[in-house]
Order: sequence, then C-alpha cells, then structure tokens
Amino acid sequence: AYGMYTCNVTTTCSPVCGGFTLNPRSITSSLNVQAPPAPPTQVTMSQTGPTTLRVSWTPGSGGPVLGYYILSGTEGVAGYYISSSTMPYYDMSTAGLLPVTNNLITVAAMGTHFTSSYTPIAPIITITTTSNTITLTWRQPIDPFGIGTVDRYEMYYGYVGPCPAIIHRGTEVMDSSATALTLLGMQEFSSYNLTITAVKNGGSSFSSIQILTSSSVPD
Repeated sequence: AYGMYTCNVTTTCSPVCGGFTLNPRSITSSLNVQAPPAPPTQVTMSQTGPTTLRVSWTPGSGGPVLGYYILSGTEGVAGYYISSSTMPYYDMSTAGLLPVTNNLITVAAMGTHFTSSYTPIAPIITITTTSNTITLTWRQPIDPFGIGTVDRYEMYYGYVGPCPAIIHRGTEVMDSSATALTLLGMQEFSSYNLTITAVKNGGSSFSSIQILTSSSVPD
C-alpha cells in the first residue's frame, strides 16, 4: 500500500565493551511510498498558429508528476515520435502531420519511479442525421503505440440552438465493443454539441467534438 511508513529499531540489551556499558539505542526512519501517477484526462487540441497546434490535458490523480511523454504518429504508418513536456500541454508543429490521414496522439504522466499508462486513442467518428435522429458510428484506429483496447466509451450531447428556451442534453456510457449509437427525439432544424471519449485505466482520449444540425435549416 502507498503512504508514509515509520520503522523503529531499538536495542534491548546493554553489553559491556572495553569496560563501558552501552545504553539501549533507538533508531527511527521514515519511508514515503508514493503512488504512481494516474494518466491524464480531457485531452484536447487547438490551433495556436498557422503551423502550430497545442495539445493540452488535465493532470490525473495519483502520485506526484515530474512531466509528461507525448507520442504522435499516423495511422497506417510505421513508427512514431516521442516528445516530452513539464507542463500539462505541448506545442507541436504541423510540419510532420500528413494531410488527409488520421494523425494520432497519446499522453502519459511521468513520476519519480513510475510512468502512468498512456491515454487511449480517440475514436474515428462518422455522423449521419435525419430530422429527429443522430446516428454515430465509430472505430478505434490502428494503434501504432501498442496501447491496447479501451475500457469503455463515454458520450455527451447537448442542444446549442437556435432556441435558447430548449434544454436538451444527455449522457451515455458504452462498453468497449460498442461501435454505433442512435439518438432519438432530437429537435428538428437544430444543432447539438457531441463528444465521444475513449476511456482506459482512468485516462481519457481526445473528446471528438462535433457541432451539427439534425436537418437542413429550411429556407
């Protein structure tokens, strides 16, 4: 178990050494067994310049964190890049990213003696809509990092317009075998904010956010 431990050693005899009697002695030592860091959560990406992107995340719980490892690669391309950061974000150039491909990123926390598991790779999502339904299908990309299967998927949706009086939102939790979900009863001619996040070992992937309309806005 993790925590602070105290060890106390005491001599119980008083031997005679060179004509002198030695008094009992007590030695106390403390040992702090630190928990390994937990993987980051809520990984996001934003464009910070014409050729730069910022990957940021929320530090997980667990033991102290000294820094982070960031792995980046492209689906279907052998090998990947390893970077590091002491802050909960990393600025990267778009020069190494390939157009019209699935570029993948994962993050792990680095502790004093242990490194957390890496965050799962975000699913690749396809969305179709009707006047009152939203259907999402997804798949996990081919993993160049060896992270493995996810534990579950978490989905959130929320109405964002055009009528501010409407409050329409919800959440769904699906196991790792899920590949599709249809939301029923959506508001016609409206937009929704959707996220699907892959979760593994407490860490979570990019939230795949889409602002979409469930049907074409009428003329």
